[in-house]
Amino acid sequence: AEAPVRLADTEALQLLRLIFGEKPDCTDVERWLNVGFEFSPLVGTEWGLRQRHGGPCGVFAPVQAFIVKHLLFDGSSGDSATTGPSDRLKEHPFRINGSDGEEARASALAHALAWVLYQATSNSSYAVCQATPSIQ
Repeated sequence: AEAPVRLADTEALQLLRLIFGEKPDCTDVERWLNVGFEFSPLVGTEWGLRQRHGGPCGVFAPVQAFIVKHLLFDGSSGDSATTGPSDRLKEHPFRINGSDGEEARASALAHALAWVLYQATSNSSYAVCQATPSIQ
């Protein structure tokens, strides 16, 4: 496997300029850099990514779409870790059941992010690993 490549300082600055423009507002940059992916705590919207005020909707929207795609169309019966949502989730893809729901949401988010990143280049390859989310 190839070692990760660190961006040179000039490349990092070019990337920030591409995203935020030549003279970005400091509060905008701070909001973007301090936001993470979290699901809505509201009943009935548990699969929705929560965007706080001024968050990066242009990033959240495609990730949300891939979460929905994963829930509705990926996998089949069998081991949900390798083939997608379980049969129970396939019958009612948006139902949340306690800690099972937290694990299912974390898994769907990981799958969506991996799929977006995988498609970012024609030279993508992947390695399979298992991560256990720490739910606090």
